[in-house]
Order: sequence, then C-alpha cells, then structure tokens
Amino acid sequence: MRQRGKTRHSFRSEAELCSAFLETFRREYAAKWVAYAETEGWDILLVRLKDGFQIGIQAKLTLNIAVINQCLTIGQSAGEAGPDCRALLVPASSGSSYREVCQYIGLTIISVLPQQARIEPKLPGPNSRSPHSPWHEWWPIDRHPLPVYVPDVIAGASAPVRLTPWKIKALKIAALIEVRGSVSRSDFKHVGLDPRRWTARNGWLSASSVGYIPGKRTPNFAKQHPVVYSQIKTDFPHWAPPVGQAGPFQR
Repeated sequence: MRQRGKTRHSFRSEAELCSAFLETFRREYAAKWVAYAETEGWDILLVRLKDGFQIGIQAKLTLNIAVINQCLTIGQSAGEAGPDCRALLVPASSGSSYREVCQYIGLTIISVLPQQARIEPKLPGPNSRSPHSPWHEWWPIDRHPLPVYVPDVIAGASAPVRLTPWKIKALKIAALIEVRGSVSRSDFKHVGLDPRRWTARNGWLSASSVGYIPGKRTPNFAKQHPVVYSQIKTDFPHWAPPVGQAGPFQR
C-alpha cells in the first residue's frame, strides 16, 4: 500500500535525477546552452551561449524548505555574484504544496520527463521575457564567474568532486610533470599555485636532481578529471611556462 504523504518516482538519488535532466538537456539545448555541473554552489549552472544568461539549479528528490533555503542563499550577500534565474529540479510528482510559495518568491520549479524526452518549463530564450513567464529574473549585480573548462564531474552527488580554479592549476602541474618529467617552484608561480603543499618535506612531490617529481603522496587529479585533463594537455603550448636555463628547483 502506498504511504500517505509519500510520492513515488523513478530516481534513487539526486545524482540520478541530475543525470536524467542533463541527458534530456543535451538533446534539446546543447546548441544554445552549456551545463556546468557542481559550479559556484549549484548542482547545475546553466549558461546561455548567446548572452551568458545563467540559471542556477539545486536538485532534490523532495521539494522542501531546506532546498528552497539553499536556493535562496547563494549569492545574496552584498556584492556577491549570482545567476539570472534560480530553479529547483525535482521529480514531477514532488512538492506540490510548495509550488505557489516558490512562484511568489521567484524560484522556478523544473522537472525532467524522460519518457517524453523534454524538460518543463522550457528554458527561456533571449527574447522571451514576459510577466507570465515561469522564469523569474533576479537581476544580479554580477553573474557567476565560470571555470575555463566545463567540469567533468557528477552533478548532484552526495560528496561531489568539484572543478575549482585551484584544481585547474593543480591539473596543469600534473600535465607539466607528465610532459617534462618534473616541475620547479617557478612553474608553480607561472600557473599561480602555492607550492608549499606540494614541495614541503612531507609534501605531495619528492625532490630529485632534476626538480620535483611525483611521490607516494601525489594525488591523482588527472583521474578525477580525465576529460578536462585531456583538454589541458591539448592546450599545453598556450599556457605552459617556457623552459629556462636556471636550476631545476628555482628556474
């Protein structure tokens, strides 16, 4: 027997819900939008290619006060960046009692309908502003800054791996070691990364006659982000520091 107050849906986790959303999103909107998973505190941050318009999305299997509050608090302090619209991704059967409240405070509730291969409501176009639109614009002072590379991470994971600016720099250090065999302190300076965690006596790298090389404690950041790491290696000629003539530790 179905329990009172419970709703049934086919998703076992927020990550599975996000995956279904992104699969449908790519079929419908890949030419006009980009999805950044686990970015700036959002499970998914959508960015419209034509004008940079942003939609921040929090996913939850049940629409409740906790996720509503989570959606409201990001980027609300003075001077903080935020998205143009804020949305809650929930199963179609979830949270009907909160829908009017969300509409009143400017949050859009979106659902993915995998069987029908569509997302409701449809994402807004550049010229779709209307007082009757389900998308409520927040007019932020600044939009969220975007990472150079689109994160290759799982959206909505319970313990998400995030592609932060620091992680991109760490991936560049990993690429330098793979391509050149070692790195120096000046390489860290070139990519804008503090070397102390890496080069200390018990750090992530080991000192050698040619510079710093991987050791037993070196994290495998490339394994965490294989797609982005491949892109960083492809871009190597554009960001890599020149090979100098000084010593291996200071050049």
